[in-house]
Amino acid sequence: MLVPQYFIQTGEQYPANQPGFPLPLKAQPPSPWSALLGVGLVLGGLWIAAELFSPQPAPRRRRRYQSDPVSMADKEYVSIRDGWRCTYCGRRVTRRTRHIDHSVSRANGGTNHLNNLRVSCSACNLSKGALNSREFIRIFR
Repeated sequence: MLVPQYFIQTGEQYPANQPGFPLPLKAQPPSPWSALLGVGLVLGGLWIAAELFSPQPAPRRRRRYQSDPVSMADKEYVSIRDGWRCTYCGRRVTRRTRHIDHSVSRANGGTNHLNNLRVSCSACNLSKGALNSREFIRIFR
């Protein structure tokens, strides 16, 4: 028995199993891999769009430290100006035990200008860290 077959693209009828006629094209169900590929493409596109249009945090500006050290003349001037005493606790310091401290720390934008320098003992300077002098006095005194 001959069952009529149809070309899928043109819709023309042709006899089954006749030589010279192409085999009929049958629609195959989609494989599970192609479905996963489609889902992956959609999710990938959404992720790329989210990365492109999401607000980015502003880049943190790094502060530049002044690289030149305090000169010996400036250290001597500041020590004489401050009377060879720690400006935080009043302890007597020598050339060997003094620390030259920045009122506004270099981490907070302070410079090596003479108005920003002061004499301190090692205990006060090391406990002060990157705090400004007003903050240090308010917290520790």
